[in-house]
Amino acid sequence: MVYFAKKKEPLTKVEENLLLFWFYSASMWGRYSSSAETKLDQDLAVMQTQENAVKKLIENCKKEVRNLKVDQESLISNYQRSSFLPVLFVITRRMRAKDWFTGIELSSTNVGPSHQIELHHIFPRALLKKHGYEPKEIDDLANIAFLSQKANREIRHLEPIEYFRKFKIEHQRLESQFIPIQDELWKIENFKKFIQKRRELITGSMNEYLSHIGAEYMTD
Repeated sequence: MVYFAKKKEPLTKVEENLLLFWFYSASMWGRYSSSAETKLDQDLAVMQTQENAVKKLIENCKKEVRNLKVDQESLISNYQRSSFLPVLFVITRRMRAKDWFTGIELSSTNVGPSHQIELHHIFPRALLKKHGYEPKEIDDLANIAFLSQKANREIRHLEPIEYFRKFKIEHQRLESQFIPIQDELWKIENFKKFIQKRRELITGSMNEYLSHIGAEYMTD
């Protein structure tokens, strides 16, 4: 991206969007996860062309992943190893999400120990472990939200239905992080249904954003 931006300066808005689309696609689908040097050489080569260089970068991605749409199945993964986690943060920021407790807009530039962003298990680890859930279910990407450090400490081991109500968290703040607002889904016995619904909401929002910046590449 740096090489292309330096070579083609200034970027048009279309080029900027398509370059972002390529970056997210290459990241999500592991463009450089194998044979990295070979693929880097391929991508550097197409950037030498004078026309449609970014489109050719995207075409290189499509050679390995025919459909660049995000599907729900691809999101089923441990959040610590998920290539979709950065894009989840991007679409959360695009929703102008605010911290559930402080009301401060979430941003990686927030300063101070109370406002730094942490990854939060919506259904707490200890609670899920107590009810017999496996680590792969507990650490699923769809069980992760972005919260301030202070807020994360307040929740402790409470069920979502308990702390959402206890702290009177606004529905808008929940929806901006793709939390289903049906309160039945906030109960521990409905954890799997919650995860399935939230995964559906995340998938829809990711595809909406990707369509916004690279619509022509979001078809089968």
